Amino acid sequence: MGLIKDKYGISAGAFVMRASALEVIAKHRMVHLFQKIRKDPFELHIGSNNSTDDSTRFGQLLMRALTEGNISHTKAAELTGLPYKDFINQYLKNE
Repeated sequence: MGLIKDKYGISAGAFVMRASALEVIAKHRMVHLFQKIRKDPFELHIGSNNSTDDSTRFGQLLMRALTEGNISHTKAAELTGLPYKDFINQYLKNE
């Protein structure tokens, strides 16, 4: 449960509810898990709690504009605020 919480950023309670709704866990197990979760509302005992929210939307839009030929590589580097060489290394290394 901690791995899923860390990877997807959902609460343990939401995970337990969904697992119960899908009948992956029995109702009595859900009750037991909620009793454990309620003891620590911040869920410090579940997972590493080091998840970060990394937005990828800007990068996706940037790559789409480049692919469709709407902007040049130089303009894309300017929009990212990176020097051209760093932009190429960071965004286009797999192209």
